[in-house]
Amino acid sequence: MILRAPLLAAASAALLLAGCKKTPEENVEVQSEKASRALEERYNQLHSEAENGAESAAAPYDNEADALLNQMSGNTATVTIAPANGTAPAVAGGAPKRRRP
Repeated sequence: MILRAPLLAAASAALLLAGCKKTPEENVEVQSEKASRALEERYNQLHSEAENGAESAAAPYDNEADALLNQMSGNTATVTIAPANGTAPAVAGGAPKRRRP
């Protein structure tokens, strides 16, 4: 009986320690949650980098388009087109106005 007590105590301690460990299902669940969070963070980083890259790549073209639009809208007010046959110049917005006799 004296030998059984230490053996029983050791077996009880081993069972208690085994009960403290997480089950494999819990470990898998925790690992999958961590992996999911890491993937989501990486996705957000890549998405942000892609948006910034696209915006910075398009910026010169946007600036050039804006400059051309400004140039075109600024020139239409001052440009008059004189026909080659010597008739009256065209009026912006339609045909030339006729005068009544």
